[in-house]
Parts: sequence; structure tokens; C-alpha cells
Amino acid sequence: MTDSKTHSFAPFTPENLGREWKITFGNWAVEDGRLKHVLPPGPDPTASMMISGTQGETDVLSHLGGIVFSFPDGGVETVELQLDMSLQRAEPASISLDDWGIEWGPYYAMKPVLLDTLNAVKAHEYDDEPWGELGPDTTHRININGNANAIVISVDGRERFRVRRSVPRPYRKIAVDTFAGVVISNVSIETSGAQPARVPKKTSPQPLLAAVVDFVDDMIYQPFTAELIDLLIGRLGELGISRVYWFNNRRIRMEAVGPNADPELDRNLDLCDFAAHIRPDGMRVVPATVRNCYPFLPKAVEAGHRRGMEVYAVHKSVDLGWDPPHGDPSAYILDHFRQTNRDTALTHWHPDAEVNEDPGGRPVTSISFFKDNDADHGIRPEDITVWVSDDNESYRPVTPPPQIALGTESRQFSRHWEGGQTEPRSVSTITIDGLDIRTRYFAVTVSCKRECTFRNLMHRLCEARDADGRAIYTSRNMPELPMVGAEPWQGQGSFTFNGHTTIRQPSGSTNDRDWIDTYQALDGLDLGLAFMRGRPEYISSGAPSPAHPATIQFWDDWITEALDAGVDGIDLRIINHGRILDWANYGFGPHERREFETRFGHPLRPDAACREQHTGMLGDMYTDFLRHAAGRVHAAGGKFQHHVSVPMFAAPGCRPMLNIKWDWHRWIDEGIVDAITLKNMDQSPGYLDEAIAHADACGVETMLCPYLNCVFSASDSWADQLREVIRGVTARGIHGLILYESASFVQADGQGDIKCMLPGMKNVLSGA
Repeated sequence: MTDSKTHSFAPFTPENLGREWKITFGNWAVEDGRLKHVLPPGPDPTASMMISGTQGETDVLSHLGGIVFSFPDGGVETVELQLDMSLQRAEPASISLDDWGIEWGPYYAMKPVLLDTLNAVKAHEYDDEPWGELGPDTTHRININGNANAIVISVDGRERFRVRRSVPRPYRKIAVDTFAGVVISNVSIETSGAQPARVPKKTSPQPLLAAVVDFVDDMIYQPFTAELIDLLIGRLGELGISRVYWFNNRRIRMEAVGPNADPELDRNLDLCDFAAHIRPDGMRVVPATVRNCYPFLPKAVEAGHRRGMEVYAVHKSVDLGWDPPHGDPSAYILDHFRQTNRDTALTHWHPDAEVNEDPGGRPVTSISFFKDNDADHGIRPEDITVWVSDDNESYRPVTPPPQIALGTESRQFSRHWEGGQTEPRSVSTITIDGLDIRTRYFAVTVSCKRECTFRNLMHRLCEARDADGRAIYTSRNMPELPMVGAEPWQGQGSFTFNGHTTIRQPSGSTNDRDWIDTYQALDGLDLGLAFMRGRPEYISSGAPSPAHPATIQFWDDWITEALDAGVDGIDLRIINHGRILDWANYGFGPHERREFETRFGHPLRPDAACREQHTGMLGDMYTDFLRHAAGRVHAAGGKFQHHVSVPMFAAPGCRPMLNIKWDWHRWIDEGIVDAITLKNMDQSPGYLDEAIAHADACGVETMLCPYLNCVFSASDSWADQLREVIRGVTARGIHGLILYESASFVQADGQGDIKCMLPGMKNVLSGA
């Protein structure tokens, strides 16, 4: 193409940092012509922080680094990237071109995996060649080439991954994200096919400034009172913030508070341990705050209105939480809803026999593991221990010791979505015989290194069978729990069996490829697998179904509570912390099945033929609720707002996140929403520009809400990074910026005051 362009950074200069390359997280510097992620002191360079743990979220964020090279605003059609990279520590490090990238991390024994950057999904594809030694003496040459149809990733001249793009959008950025202290050099970027930029409908020199108050994070620092809520709103107003978005999810049953509180609910209120992992007295801050000043929202609204500020209520409408309920009955409305309406959660597709597997029935006599090929692996019989448990609290080794055999066999594997089976191929096997497991819970662990050599897709990795060779239906553990750190689990600590999940990502935000297509290794992060007989019918932390009348009532009650508090607007957020990977197999409850048969005249099943109809039906039901909710809010004189997030841009034929079609185009076209919240981990314009253009055409307000906690909490260059975000908001014609979140920059000091933690922030926000 005639408009080809080459960008060369060999060497890097200090001027490149902040001009062509923009910092998104952490601290970066140019040293000896190389761009370096500057790590804070500690932890031990030989330790793996992401496995061994840290001293809370701020410690983790202080090790996160991110930097972006952006193409012209309209993007480009083709990209060829070449660079050299070294790592200081054995921590996660990735480099990506828009949708796809490559990542090395301790989860995979520092072997490269394919990374879906937009959806935080990894390990769909592996390569077995590890990074190697750490430090400047080990440098790899990385090439990423992208065109309209595919992205090809090579390392040291060998192709590692090739992935088809679902939608041929122009490329917008190259990103490096790391906890490892990467050093990059000898960078060359060749592009062609520059596209015209979107012309903003209007721009203003200064955006509307807003802030999210996720109040549970604020009360971590000390129990709040009504006076402290008032002071918190005041401190935000002093910074020039004119709108507050108050997260109103931690709702309490009114019977649990006040002088006439129900004694049992009052006792169970003390079971909340939200902040216990952050500070020794963490278990007291939430209950103490509730007793001091619940309900919170009306006090925030009054404080804001007295200062001429707007206050919006924000609700995560599809978030049922990921922590266990606090007591039974629970004092918390969300917990109470889960306890009394279990069938509102999107029901799992399982035949009754799988759900109702008798815990005291057929003994498990054999467990088999199947690798995806017959290459050598790092597990030997003497490494393997089989455990049993009656209560999922304390596990003990089986006696007598079982017989363990390694081998190979020709095997076909099932295709979950497509149906049928793969072609036969030779695979390595581990067979454990001579068992007589009658307990509900059991586990298999290995004592070798975390090499991730014995791996397969999750649903193909293992089978448990009885004496007649029949399969015994089991659920497997949630990876990374219990959190045992660098030391292997030794029988103490319970596992979670509520669907295939992971705590490392808010996977309710993912779409496209499901857990079915994700690899798991017997010698992976957990050094083993745990099992529970039977399959869960529901997942307690799954999304509530919009097909269930109790869900609609639950959502409508929240609307009522917010309007009664006098809010100026309501904003609904879909991105959540359910952390469930298995959305594709949920949404098959009786309400969904009946409605599906009524609409389409055939039964609902978890296969590709039903997927589009199924997700569209649930999307229609959700949109019906939005129409109802918007009507109520508008009748009360308020504004109705909804998040539009990158994972809502599901390509045709792909599963949309939460298995629901998010028809945000229709919400805008029909005037259901007055504003949209552009929610994303960063302020990258690629996908969100589509939503901005559509909103501008219909006169709908746009508010950008990037994840700025890392900038506020752990970056020496926070001021420059925040100025860059503000410049991007004004240049792109976005109406306002939502600072996410307040606890990262204004905090209670434990002495009855609230202080801004970032000196000079008011001047940065005002453009001074």
C-alpha cells in the first residue's frame, strides 16, 4: 500500500516516553536506549507474586505496568511489530495487538499462551517452550503481524499462534502489560492502510467530572458515620467533581438494623468479613458502619444536593456476588435473595442423573487422566497422591495406596458444541486403579514442579468410573482455591465446586470462547484437581435470569429504593465479579425453557443451533425490563443510564457475555437510555468509538469510566497519566469522565477526617 509507515525505536529516547508510548499503569523509564518497567522493591525476585500472594490489592497494583503505542485515531489495516524483550521476574507479562496477544506467566510455568486481551481469557492455546532464564541475558525476538483476517505471533523466528479475527476492525494499539519488569528494545512498527478518524459531534475544553463511590471500599479504612459520608461527598466536590455515582449493592434488610432489629439477623450481620484480609479489624468495619448510618444512599444524596452536586445510584444488575452468603438467614438483601430464590440463577444444563449423583452411591474405583497428545510429561507415579474427605474441610490420603500406571492409547475426544468426536490420536494417560472412594469429595495431587505438561481441555482431562466402568458424574474445583501460595496443598482447606471459575479475572465480562475450550493441567497452578460427586444445578454466584419473575421484582425493588432516596439518575452495570467461566451452559431453567418453546416451537438445548435464539430471547427480556425501569426513572424526573462495555461487542456466532445479547444499539435508538457509561479497563478508543458515534447521532450523553485504580494507587506519574486521559476525553467528544474509584484518591484517615491522597489532584482535574 502507498500509505505505509515505519516507526523505529532503536534506541528509545526519553522523548518517546509520554509522546509515542503512553503509560497506562505503573512506572516506566528509558535506560541505555531501552524501555523499562520499573518495579518497586520486593517481593523476593525468586518468588512468584501472583502465586505466593501479596499484602493486599495496593501491593499487587504497585507491581503492575502497562504501556500503549496508539495508531492514528481511525486505526490502520495492517501492522508488523518486531521487538526484543527480557524479563526481570517470573511474573505475568504480555504483548498484544488489539484483540490478541501472547503472555508468559507462572500459571503456565512461564510457557507462552494465547491471550484474548479484550475478554481477559487465556490458555486456549499453549506453546511448550518456556521463557528460560530471567534477566537481561535472556532476550527473545517477538513478531506480531496483523491484517484484516488474522493475527500471527512468532517468537525467535518460529510461529507460535495464529488466530482468525472475528471482526475485521482497524487496528488501534499495541499494548504491553506486565508484573514482570519487562525491558523492551529494538522496536520496529510498520503499518499501512490508515483509516479516517471519527469526527466528534462536539468537543469542550473540560469534561463533566464524576466519581464512583464503591462504598464498601471506602469503609475499609474505618467505620463510617453519617457525618463521614457527608464529608466524603464534600471532599469530592472540593476536587471539582459535580456528579457522584454511588454503588448501591451492599443493601441491608431493614429488619436487621435499628433498636428493634431481629436478633438473629443482627448476629448474622457480624459475619461480613469483607475487609478481614486487608486489616486485622476488617470484620468490624462493615457491620459497624451499617449500625451507624444505614441506609447510606439517602445520606449521600442529601450531602450532594446540599452542595449542588448530582448523585446517581449504580447497580450491578446481573451480579449475585462471588462470596458465600453471610449467615442463614442473611441480613444482606442480595444474600437473602439468593437463599430464597435459588432458581433465579441461570440454571445449568445437566441431565437429572448428573445433578442427582448419589453421594453415597457407587464407589469410585478408577480415575483416569488424558493428555492432549503423547509427548512426554513431568509426572511420575511416585508424585501422585489421592485424597478423600467427608466434609470438604479436611482431606486424608486413601488407604491402601492405589495402583498407578502411565501409558499411551489411541483416543477420540468429544466436541462439546459441534457434536461428534475428534479423529483418533495417540495420547498419554495416567490411570489410578484399586480405589474404593465412597466419600462425596476427593482429590488428586502431584508433588512435581508446576510444568503444565500434562494438560488437556478441561472437559477432556479426566474421568472417574465405578467398578462396572460407568462414568461417575463429578464437579471439579474452582482453580486457585484454597489459596495455598507457593507451597503445595497438604489436605487442609476446602475447595469451591460452583462451576468452572477462576478468581484471577472478572470473567462475567468475557465472551467468545468458553471454559470448554480452556486448557487445564494436572501439574498446573494447583498441582492437582479436586472432585465433588454430582453437578450443581445452580451456581450461587451466577447471573440472575431475566426470564424469572422474581429477578424482575428484585431489580424493580432496587429501582424503588434508589428513587425513594431522591437520586438524580440510575446507572446499570453488567461487568461483575461473578467469575464464572461456564456461562455457555447456563440459562436453561424452567422459565427459559418454557419461553423458548413458546417462541420457537422446539426444545432448548446447549448447542450451536439454539445459541442465537437463546441469547436473543434473554436479551429481549432484559431490554423489556430496561424499558420498564427507564419509564419509572423518567416519570420521577431522573436520568436513566446504562454501561456499554467492550465484551458487549460479541461477533456474530459468538456467545455474548453471560449468554445474553446486550442490545445496546436498541437502547439508544429507542430512547431508553439518556446516557451510556463506556466501561473498560483502559481508555482505548477502538471499540468504544462505535458506541460514541451511535450515541452522538441520537443525542445520548457519553461518560468514560476507565479503570484508574492502578493509576491512582501505584504510579509516580499519576498526574501525567490522568491529564492524558482527560485530553482523550475532550478530543473524542465524550461528555464526561468518571473517576473509578473514590477510595483510590480520597480516604478516611481513621481520625474522623477524609483526605485526598494525591497532592495537586484538584489542579490536574481543572486543567491548571
